[in-house]
Amino acid sequence: LMQAHVQRTLKIGQSIIRGFARALDLPDTFFDEAHNPPFYNFRPSYYPPAKDILKQNLWSCGPHTDYMSMTMLWQDKVGGLQVLNLDGEWIDAPPLDETMVLNIADMMSIWTNDLFTSNPHRVANRTTDHRLSLAHFIGPGASTNVTCLPTCMGENNPARYSSTTTTQHIANIMSQALDPEIMKKVKLEKQDVTEQLRSAERIGG
Repeated sequence: LMQAHVQRTLKIGQSIIRGFARALDLPDTFFDEAHNPPFYNFRPSYYPPAKDILKQNLWSCGPHTDYMSMTMLWQDKVGGLQVLNLDGEWIDAPPLDETMVLNIADMMSIWTNDLFTSNPHRVANRTTDHRLSLAHFIGPGASTNVTCLPTCMGENNPARYSSTTTTQHIANIMSQALDPEIMKKVKLEKQDVTEQLRSAERIGG
């Protein structure tokens, strides 16, 4: 059952990627090669009930952006997901029956120069219920070089980010959490891009 869910979701995701291309006035298949095969990760996430009332600045999952092209998220009825709007306010993204949440992620920000920007979000389960979400992360192939599209920049709108790969971006993020002994074996590059995308000011941290 879970394998069928993953396969179906991946097909939906590949169709949505074509929607991004069409919205940019590019051929529908423009991003196909970059996502063939995609860098794909499926992660069920469990959020335990709040034992005490959480403080306003304490989250089950802190403010962040996702790191691939997009994330398809199914959440249960408990709620708790919040997104940062353009006014800098955190607003609820309540669960709706038979719908999913689509998060634009960092690689799409780089490609489109923030025309499609990776949206900061966070989770706070302040209920006494167990919360479960199913997140599907879909991005360009591990070694695909992601750089600003010529049609998304110009003389008065230079590229905001230098190019990078999904692998390098994830390695930069994980380097802050994994054992330093492990990270000695990992080459870290393009850290400036990751720092831009994950700056506290940008993600509302």
